[in-house]
Amino acid sequence: EQRIPDVDSFSGRVDPASTTSTVIVLGQEFHTGFWGHLGLLGLTRNLLLPDYAGYPNTAAASLYPPNSLIADLAHRQGALVGYVHPFEAEPDPTGRAQRKAGRAGDPGVQEARITNALPVDVALGKTDYLEVLGFSDHHATAAVWYRLLNLAFRLPAGAGTDAMANFTSLRGPVGMNRVYVEVPQGPLRLESWLAGLRRGRTFATNGPLLRFTLAGKGIGGEVKLEQRASIADGDE
Repeated sequence: EQRIPDVDSFSGRVDPASTTSTVIVLGQEFHTGFWGHLGLLGLTRNLLLPDYAGYPNTAAASLYPPNSLIADLAHRQGALVGYVHPFEAEPDPTGRAQRKAGRAGDPGVQEARITNALPVDVALGKTDYLEVLGFSDHHATAAVWYRLLNLAFRLPAGAGTDAMANFTSLRGPVGMNRVYVEVPQGPLRLESWLAGLRRGRTFATNGPLLRFTLAGKGIGGEVKLEQRASIADGDE
């Protein structure tokens, strides 16, 4: 975790190699094995150092700073903050699944620790998107995402391959997991792309692009249903 091979490439601007149809921008993934990894998109002034926290036996073993502080610092630059490749297994706050997997009476079987700060940061309004599709387990991640949606939190879907193209290939080439964002017609601009992601006009996929409408509303739209009268006890 003490390796940032392209730290000197950051400028806070669109890369000169960009074209009218392809925009290249250097963002940041803030690492912490305790709170969960963050994707910082659209930083304009500087990267946030030391770039990671909570890794034992490193120069930044402390759990400080928490993700909420990193989100605040990124938002001050106008960046978007999302949780990336968050879950390899569906979280079990009770620890029952872990105890069931172990042998009865085994002292080595402990209750699962839930340290991911995603639910808290979503409730505090510090999370702009969730990488629903990445190299984490997408079933487990989607299960958490739907719970947050059912609690009326608007959390746009994102995606990412986490392809370290200048270092190694772990989970596939650049663009294997990707998010499509609806943007206005005309030349592609980073600002409009980030705005579309913030509004939830997104489709995450590792296959074809699909379009979807419901009651005339597209992805990211809102369908309001008429309120139904509650059913009194004893009524069918």
